[in-house]
Amino acid sequence: MMSPRTRLLSVLTAAFMVLVWVTRIRNAAADDSISTATRTGAYALSAAGLVGAVLLLVFAARRSRPIWAVLVAGVHAVVWAVRGLQIALGPRPVGFKVVHVVLALVAIGLAIAVARSTRSHRSAVSLSAAP
Repeated sequence: MMSPRTRLLSVLTAAFMVLVWVTRIRNAAADDSISTATRTGAYALSAAGLVGAVLLLVFAARRSRPIWAVLVAGVHAVVWAVRGLQIALGPRPVGFKVVHVVLALVAIGLAIAVARSTRSHRSAVSLSAAP
């Protein structure tokens, strides 16, 4: 069963994901300089991110097993770790790089927080169950 702390962190992670991926959809739609393939890729990745956000909210609402929240937040962190590195090493303006590296660090930090919250909850449950 998901702890209240894991539920809160899952909801915060989902909100962050919605903010990021809706913004990406808006930016891709407004950018006339990108190809159709690039725009389609942006939409597909954004849709996957939004599905992940919805899953996190469903897991939190149902108080599902916390491993599912860890999995979704972890996949999101991996996406951002890869994408953040690509952006940081690519030919982009410094401001763009800084913003995206910060977004990557937030995604990774949230995933770590979700994972740690499940570990501390398990420890508390096993201690309370001890004779």
